[in-house]
Amino acid sequence: MTGSLSSDGRLVYAVEDLPVAAFPRDYYALAGRQGDGLRLAYAEGLTDAVYRSRLLALDAKTGLAVWERGGRGDLPGAGLDALLNNAYFLGPPLPLDGKLYVAVQRDFDLRLLCLDPATGSVVWAQRLAEFKSRLVLDGGRRLHAVRLTHADGLLVCRRTPAAPSPST
Repeated sequence: MTGSLSSDGRLVYAVEDLPVAAFPRDYYALAGRQGDGLRLAYAEGLTDAVYRSRLLALDAKTGLAVWERGGRGDLPGAGLDALLNNAYFLGPPLPLDGKLYVAVQRDFDLRLLCLDPATGSVVWAQRLAEFKSRLVLDGGRRLHAVRLTHADGLLVCRRTPAAPSPST
């Protein structure tokens, strides 16, 4: 997913994420707790990045950040915007008909989110699948973007062949 961008002509959308997933010293203990509790000593910023990614909207002319969504912890935001906390954006959003569509995994759930391009707020969410493990335990799945495609009124969420199948 590194280097994946999208644009609506006014804003450029990028996902800020780790290019290589961190591997803990005691992986089996981490896996037994479904990824909870990993802390990288002397690198708190890296620890935060292991547990989430962020979506950035950049002004196409200036390159300045207009807004960013996502992050670790209980960030301000009520209702559907809370789905952006501790989440992984699985690829850049698809701009379509004045909205943004993006695939996000949070905990065990894969969701399709519709965002307002002006603010990055969640307009609606649809749960698509449930995975057996959290994304923090599967670095390979984290590296492969989910490509959203639209044609003839149909929105397709295609996973790359390298990504494991979700359980439903």
